[in-house]
Amino acid sequence: FLTRPDEYIPGSVGELVDLIETEGKDAVFDYFSGALGLQSRLFNTWVTSSGEAGAASLAGSVTVLDFTNVSEATIKNGAQINQDEDFRNAAVNFHPNNTGQQVLSVESTNYMQFLSVTGVFDFKIVPWPEKPDLSPVASEGENGGLGGAVFISHLKNTTIALIESDVSIFTGSSGGLNMKAEEAIMSFSLAQAGASSGQYAVGGTVSYFEQDSETRAQLAGGVNVTGGSDPLETDLPGSPITIYAGNLETHINFAGSVAKGVNLGAGITVAINDIDRDVNAIVGHVDPALDAADGLAPDTGTDIDASGDIQVDAKMLGDVWSFTVAAAVAGDGEPPSSSTTGESPEGGEDGKKPKYGIGISANVSLNTAADDVNAYIHDA
Repeated sequence: FLTRPDEYIPGSVGELVDLIETEGKDAVFDYFSGALGLQSRLFNTWVTSSGEAGAASLAGSVTVLDFTNVSEATIKNGAQINQDEDFRNAAVNFHPNNTGQQVLSVESTNYMQFLSVTGVFDFKIVPWPEKPDLSPVASEGENGGLGGAVFISHLKNTTIALIESDVSIFTGSSGGLNMKAEEAIMSFSLAQAGASSGQYAVGGTVSYFEQDSETRAQLAGGVNVTGGSDPLETDLPGSPITIYAGNLETHINFAGSVAKGVNLGAGITVAINDIDRDVNAIVGHVDPALDAADGLAPDTGTDIDASGDIQVDAKMLGDVWSFTVAAAVAGDGEPPSSSTTGESPEGGEDGKKPKYGIGISANVSLNTAADDVNAYIHDA
C-alpha cells in the first residue's frame, strides 16, 4: 500500500501532532464521520446517489477514470560517463573517495494505489454495536424504481529505463551498472446498485477496468560499457551489470445489484477486467522477431566488458479478481390474511392481490489478460 497504516491512523502522540500541524483540525474531525475516516482518508473516489418518490424513482451513480502515466529515465546517445581516466586513477588523482566505487543507476517506476466506491455503500463502523450498513437500495418508488451504478476505469502506463546507443560508461571495480523499470499497482473497485418498488424494480451495475502497460529496461545496442577490476577486492568480485523489468499488480473488482418489486424485480451485474501488459528486459536492440514495428538488427558497435556478472531479468506477478452478485425479489413476501366472512382473502398494500410476480437476476464476470514477458540479449 502506498498509504501506510501509520499514515491512516496515527500510532503515536508524535504522529498525531504532526498530522494536526499538517492538516489542521480537519485531520481529527475526519475520524468522527462514522466510518473512521475511510471516505476522506483512504478511498480515492466515492460517488453515490439516492432517490425516493411517490410514483417512480430513478437514481444512478457514475464514475469514469482515465489515467495516462509516463515515467522515463533515459541516458541519451552520445553521453560519456566516467570517461576521464586521470580523474578515476587514484595514483594521479588521489583522494579518499577515489576507491573504485563508481556506480551508475538508471531507474524508472510507476507506483499506484487506487480505491474507488461507486453506488450505495454506507460504511458505519461506529458506534461499535451497530453493524456496517451495506444496503444497496438507492431508488425507492411506489410504482417503479430504477437504480444503477457504472464504474469505468482506463489506465495506460509507460515505464521505461533506457540507455541509448553510442553511450560510453565506466563503472568501478566495487561499483556496477543497475537498470530498473518497475510498475506496481494495487487497485480495488466497489460498485453496487439497487432498487425497490411496489410494482416494478430494476437494479443494474456495470464495472469495467482496462489497463495497457509497457514496462521496459533496455541497454541499447551500440553502447560501450567497461567494468573496472581490482585483484585485491575481497567482497563480490568485479563490476556487475543488472537489467531488471518488473510488473507487480493486484486488482479486485466487485460489482453487485439487488432489485425488489411486487410485480417485477430484475437485478443485473456485469464486471469486466481487460488487462494488457508488456514487460521487457533487454541488452541490445529490440528483437524484430518479438516486435516487428520497433525491432532493429543487432548493432556491431556494441562492446560490453563487464568484470562482474551480467543479469537480465523480467518478471510479472500479481492477482486479478472479479466478483459479481445479482439478486431479484418479486412479490410482497406476506401471506394472505385470514377472513371470517367467507370471502377470498386479498393481499398487497392496496388491497388488491398481484396477478403475477417475476424475478430476474443475472451476473457476468469476465477477466481477459494478454501478458508478454521477455528477457534477452540481442547483441551477443
